[in-house]
Amino acid sequence: MPNDSINPYEASLTPQDPGFGDQIDSEIPLVLGRRFARLVANIVDGFLLMIFMIAVALFAGTGLMGMPGLGQFDQNPGASVVLFLLIAFVPWIAFFVINGYFLQSRGQTLGKMATNVQIVDYKTDRIMGLNGRIFLRFLWTVPLSLIAELVGSGTPQLISFVYFVGVLLIFSPSKRCLHDYIAGTHVVEYRPDRPKLNDSI
Repeated sequence: MPNDSINPYEASLTPQDPGFGDQIDSEIPLVLGRRFARLVANIVDGFLLMIFMIAVALFAGTGLMGMPGLGQFDQNPGASVVLFLLIAFVPWIAFFVINGYFLQSRGQTLGKMATNVQIVDYKTDRIMGLNGRIFLRFLWTVPLSLIAELVGSGTPQLISFVYFVGVLLIFSPSKRCLHDYIAGTHVVEYRPDRPKLNDSI
């Protein structure tokens, strides 16, 4: 007797079907990164970034290796703006040069490797690679800082306050900071076999 519940015209699931991919993702155990591990990871990454900022400030501001710095150019009214731009961008370039491979292949920075957590897409729990959202996650404060430098009058303090409040969101049940909401990410325990998003680099 034929089974009426079976549709002979229904396509079977294959690895290319969206439903198949959803099934794979649902089998990945989701363990959110521990708050202390994330804090330590941020401290390590922040310390690394701070070293780059200090190096750029010393080189461009006061001059090193016999080269005059921007701070010595009294006749250059735009020196402070140029110095700020260098400090704002060059350390981040160095940061991504060092961490780029690990972010692409593992969803980790050096700090997150040390604490065994990784950054993944919030909806699929997959590694994002070096797509636009991973840059947005780290760099979302840079344009705000540029605006604050131009506007002044307490704006830098306001942006610092917003960033601090955004970090405190880690104590919410979702354990997601403001930059996680902005980039559509969350931080989970590291898995070496975690798949990547299809649009990752």
